[in-house]
Amino acid sequence: MQKEIGSFYESIDHIDMNHDDVSLKQWLIENSGHENIEFVSSGRDAISYVLGQIECNNEEEKICMLPMYTCDSVIIPFQKAGWNTYFYPIDKKFEIDRNEFKKLLSDIKPKVLLMHTYYGIDNLSNVRDIISEYQKNKKIIFIEDMTQSLALMHRSQTADYCIGSLRKWFPIPDGGFVSSNNHLKKNICAEKSDFIILKKKAQDLKLQYLKNKSDISKTEILNMNRKAEEILDQNAMVCSMSDYSHNILKVFDFKEMLHRRNENAKYLTDQIKKMRKIQTFVDVQDESPLYVPIFAEDRKKLQKYLISKDIYAPILWEIPPCVHGVLQYKTEYVYSHLLALPCDHRYLIDDMKRISQELLQYDMEPK
Repeated sequence: MQKEIGSFYESIDHIDMNHDDVSLKQWLIENSGHENIEFVSSGRDAISYVLGQIECNNEEEKICMLPMYTCDSVIIPFQKAGWNTYFYPIDKKFEIDRNEFKKLLSDIKPKVLLMHTYYGIDNLSNVRDIISEYQKNKKIIFIEDMTQSLALMHRSQTADYCIGSLRKWFPIPDGGFVSSNNHLKKNICAEKSDFIILKKKAQDLKLQYLKNKSDISKTEILNMNRKAEEILDQNAMVCSMSDYSHNILKVFDFKEMLHRRNENAKYLTDQIKKMRKIQTFVDVQDESPLYVPIFAEDRKKLQKYLISKDIYAPILWEIPPCVHGVLQYKTEYVYSHLLALPCDHRYLIDDMKRISQELLQYDMEPK
């Protein structure tokens, strides 16, 4: 069996059917406080779906405020729907300056506010009262993106809409969700079959590769996965989550998945805090983050070193083009220095020990 850590999900080799099978939909309803759930193909589709629910009159300017630290795929649905985008900054602790945030809301007067809850920490805690005030008095529509912090859904009960990518959390080719107490209109197309077929094939081949049962090269598998993602990028239709992904989620033990992530992330953060050249500002208690974020002065050197050890830590994210001109230094630092360490359910504490040992080896090298 190959011993690589990270990269996109391989197919499931085995599913344990003997677990407390509370449905993901039921869990989302209970934790979000929302009555209505819709499953779509991706996180990007979830944003587009919500924007399709929002009605603007002809006199109303379509203004939105988004995080300065975000992914291009978050911004693109707003741009395609004709929204003017403005951005609020975050610092390297993923925190928001309360006074600056309030002034931006007052100056920009957005109709829609989308915010990320980063890496399993409730970085919105010090501004949630301000958001609630603007929801009540200014009728602002608040969208909370839970993609990096799905286990914190219970903190998001003031959001008008919660959204997230499920395919980042589970070994499924596609999947995203929208939750709301607002009525959700069913303007969704059929599943993205071309994408599903190619993505699933890449996942199947990766599983065979990891089990040393495939003649196909790692490069070919990565190219196949990239082509699948390109198909997804090119399909702007809001589509439903595939039946294949639905069926996996029906039997997947996501409570165990959250538990495993929590244990892995806690181990990593505890070890990283002992290092000199690598930092993390995430303090894991009962949270289950998507990744463990670390900061390094020479991020590319560290990433290259980890790749040489078959550990794949992605960069989240590159600076989106429309953010370049307004980027503040404190947010630019995050873009320039952050790597995301895998901590998902595929791995055990022994795998986290391996990551930590390699990080420690790197940390001990002369500067």
